[in-house]
Amino acid sequence: MTWRCLMLGREACRTGEVGRALAVSVLVLGCAGAKVPSPSAPPTEGANVCRGSRLDVDAALTRCTVHEAPRPVPPGALRVGVVPSEIEAEADRGASITISMTNVTTKLLSLDLVIGCEPFEVSTYSADGRTRVDLSEPVECSRELPAGASEEVACRPGDPVRVTLEPGGRLIKHLDIPAFGHRFARFGGACVRKPGRGFAPGHYVTRAKLPLLMDEPSVEVPMTVTRERMWLLKAPGGTGE
Repeated sequence: MTWRCLMLGREACRTGEVGRALAVSVLVLGCAGAKVPSPSAPPTEGANVCRGSRLDVDAALTRCTVHEAPRPVPPGALRVGVVPSEIEAEADRGASITISMTNVTTKLLSLDLVIGCEPFEVSTYSADGRTRVDLSEPVECSRELPAGASEEVACRPGDPVRVTLEPGGRLIKHLDIPAFGHRFARFGGACVRKPGRGFAPGHYVTRAKLPLLMDEPSVEVPMTVTRERMWLLKAPGGTGE
């Protein structure tokens, strides 16, 4: 018992000791309730779109840019698939596919997407794959930089978009496949794509170019084009015939 306890009295001393004990208890409980970052906490949202077991190209385009030269894909490290493996589309319309790029290694795999004017460029050919049919009119301008032209007209790839796949992880891209041609024309000093005529009914081969540095940077999908359906509108009380 301290000299202050002797001066204030035994009861006051006991009360002070209890008060100090309560203060220490509150301090300990407050520390226990505080949120301390865990080293195993999940990464932030920005990191989730750039690294994981299931990534989406569109989500990564604006979040995962790196200021480095693009790196090639190691041979045999990536398996590319397309769903569905065949498509059917009405003339003047189109269909959708999903491209899946899977890490078949047992290690992390980084992919550098070289994004230019048109990532995953789609082109359509005759059934034998030799004659391109989606350019419905002659090309009016080039997306390459001609001699003496302004650099604003050219299509130049920027910094690559880098994503990292876990072992067995997949990077997916949903892609629309048009059943009509297109042409390029100048607009505002730039070269832009404009829709053209629809494909005639028949069989075609569609190719989608992958924005990756690899041995086979494209996938093929057979496409069957049918005639556009003509829907009959029934008048109230009528037969529609």
